[in-house]
Amino acid sequence: MGSPNKGTTWAMLDSGSDTCLSERNLEERIDLSRKPTGFSFSTVMGKIGARSMELSTDVRNRDGGDLVELPWVWTVEKLPVNHENISNSRDVNKWPHLRDINLRTVGAEDIQLLNQQRCARGLLG
Repeated sequence: MGSPNKGTTWAMLDSGSDTCLSERNLEERIDLSRKPTGFSFSTVMGKIGARSMELSTDVRNRDGGDLVELPWVWTVEKLPVNHENISNSRDVNKWPHLRDINLRTVGAEDIQLLNQQRCARGLLG
């Protein structure tokens, strides 16, 4: 499933979501096949409703792990992600069991895929 085209982006896990979202410029950049759709839902950032595209694709983490199918991804102009939503080294150092995790510095503008809990395996090594 998905497209033979490849692209690289950052993804963020949304543990409270049952939907995968992609920024529109990502699906255009890697030229995924898509079909028009519409949706409406609420987030902590407010209510979102929009005309959208629905696509399916496969992803893998940056270390080249197993392919994970994302069968339903909806596109949005801009993901509902801001700087406060992104964990950093200072955050994980608060918990002893996470202190050995090295997090890369990523800005909200770098994240183009918001991944639902059900597909979290695509983010792990």
